[in-house]
Amino acid sequence: MENETKSPGLSFLSQPVRMFEEWQEKRLSWQQLLLLSLGLGSTNLLNRFYTVEMGEHFSIIVLIVLAILLGPLAGFVGIKVGAFFAEKIGRLFKGKATYRQMENVVGWSVLPHLLLIPLWIMEIILFPDIFTAELFASMTEQEAFLFNLLLFFEVIAYGWSMLIFVIGFCNYHQFKKMKPVVYIVHTLVFLFLLFSWGAGGLQIYDTVQYNNALEEEDYETILTNAEKDLEEEPTDLVALNNKAYALINEGNYEEGLELVNQVLEIEPENDIALNNKGWALNLLERNEEALEAILKALEVAPNDTYEYVNLGNIYYGLEEYQSGIEAFNMAIDLGITEDTASAYYGLGLIHYELSDYDQSIENMETYLSYVPDDIDAYWVLANTYDILSDQTKAIEMVDEILLRDPMNVPVQTYRADLHLYYEQVEEAEAIYQEILANYPDYPDGYYGIAAIAAYKQNMSEAISNLEIVLQYDPYYFANALHDAFFDTIRNTSEFKELEARYYEMDGLSEDDGDSGFREETIQYD
Repeated sequence: MENETKSPGLSFLSQPVRMFEEWQEKRLSWQQLLLLSLGLGSTNLLNRFYTVEMGEHFSIIVLIVLAILLGPLAGFVGIKVGAFFAEKIGRLFKGKATYRQMENVVGWSVLPHLLLIPLWIMEIILFPDIFTAELFASMTEQEAFLFNLLLFFEVIAYGWSMLIFVIGFCNYHQFKKMKPVVYIVHTLVFLFLLFSWGAGGLQIYDTVQYNNALEEEDYETILTNAEKDLEEEPTDLVALNNKAYALINEGNYEEGLELVNQVLEIEPENDIALNNKGWALNLLERNEEALEAILKALEVAPNDTYEYVNLGNIYYGLEEYQSGIEAFNMAIDLGITEDTASAYYGLGLIHYELSDYDQSIENMETYLSYVPDDIDAYWVLANTYDILSDQTKAIEMVDEILLRDPMNVPVQTYRADLHLYYEQVEEAEAIYQEILANYPDYPDGYYGIAAIAAYKQNMSEAISNLEIVLQYDPYYFANALHDAFFDTIRNTSEFKELEARYYEMDGLSEDDGDSGFREETIQYD
């Protein structure tokens, strides 16, 4: 018994009624008050850092140090202020407790907060992004289950803390008649905490599932989940926005716009809907309308990185390149993640259009450091190096694409073209022959062999292969009308005959000029 009195912590957790009776005339020592203040203050500060996403502004080390340094002071003030109000509220109902007794009650009710410290240590180790907006971005469903389990233990600790407080509050104020009412209120509050935990857990699970679907570009899952939510609540704005997002990503721009407009009818300043509207309109090349929507979205949320990325894309579509550069740079200044790294991609495209190729390469390489498997970025780099007559780097970029998409015929053709344009005929011919062997129904290989034959002034082979190209794809054949490799045979009767057949198949006359012609042999896939 004496040992329990000297070290009352565990006894207050397990036998609070008996311990409060023993402590009627005692008071907390400064060591006990310091320890309890640390538990209350540090855990409350960590909760606050988690709620307001302080990790977006400070490193996790800084936040932990702040919690340790400021925790005792915050906890001390909390205990003192809590004791003051506990005594005064009790007196309103003719309670008899003293301030010192209420200080004991509030202080010892903080004990379960000390148990939260190891839970916080586990959460910080397992979830290093816990204080940032990225917490659920890459979380798996198994990790979400573990996170919710830790939150459940936190709820139990808070309920335990409230129970200790209620017992001491009623005993010291001598609320014998009111005790059942107070216990009922405690039970209801605890049930509310459990309900909040359950609802929050479901929301976390839905968020993680949504983010995983985004990561895997599984828009069908996003669409299915949104439709389920809308069956339960047709005006669920989150579900409407998610469904619109999925539809836009699947290419159903108009249908997505209809849903976005539904959201905006209910909530005209819905930031997500305005952003999605600008994005969809940009994809529909209705850039003036898109610009209006995104600028309004930025009025609602002026520091949204995604919106500045979309703004840059719109200015790119409007060919207002300087404004696009400013928008993309603003996105970068606000902080780039993998999801918003396309700001660098946009800058790369703009600098490419401005013939500022060094800047284009630099931005594309930065973008690839975030999204290393984006084939489109390697395409741009390959073309840029080709323009700069750096064949080695151009082929290196093409090889990066083939590493990720070895069956990509246009890329294989482009690799052969790069060799051919630098008059490395044997290397080019080997690749064209390989394309013919693997993809005999594609015109690419035949066209390449025809170009090499014309280069070698082997007219019959060039014409026979061009004839196959014309049969497979008349518009592919149209490239030969401008390709310098066919200059040696373009004025021959055989070529003129193929050209006439092309115009006849396409419904054009030679006088119609270049109408409908495809000027580039290689197109982005």
